Amino acid sequence: IEQHAQLLHLKDGDDYNDKIVRVAASMCERERRTLEAIKLYNIAGAHQTVIACLAQALGEVVAQPDGGGEEGHRVEATAREIYYHYARLNRAAGKERDAVYILLLIREAIVAKEAGRYEAALEAIERTQLVPLEGDMAKLNRAAADFESVFHDSVKRNLPVYLPLTMEVLSELHRKIKNSSMADASKKMVRFRFGAFLI
Repeated sequence: IEQHAQLLHLKDGDDYNDKIVRVAASMCERERRTLEAIKLYNIAGAHQTVIACLAQALGEVVAQPDGGGEEGHRVEATAREIYYHYARLNRAAGKERDAVYILLLIREAIVAKEAGRYEAALEAIERTQLVPLEGDMAKLNRAAADFESVFHDSVKRNLPVYLPLTMEVLSELHRKIKNSSMADASKKMVRFRFGAFLI
């Protein structure tokens, strides 16, 4: 098409992008071929639209079992690649790009929790800044009041995913710490009563 642009009455690259690439991307989007749409929008230089599509697609697969299967994993991998590329070049900054980052962190936390890596899961959750974990009531109230205006819809829709996830991770870490401290206390008692050589 680019070679025969003049025959198609396309003046330049911008005209080609507007009349061919973006139209093809829009068709793919309507047909739910999200990854193809994203790649075409990226070729056309429609960076904000790329990020908007990624936020929407990620928001849909985050809550699905196994992250949406093979297609979900492809969406996640594409989102990760494009997000870090755009962040490095400072493209499409704003609420939608932040949403992609947050949703990737939620996926990271889910994967870590499923693998039993609860500390890594909590670290990912903390980096989302969705749930204040300090126990400061002023911060909690401010976060609750700002939630509606600060976060993108794709993040807000996944509240039923990351709140229970956070509770489960915290509960498991609490259980581990409690068991560990009980084990330490038992060891100290045995050492005191029977001597360190028995431990």
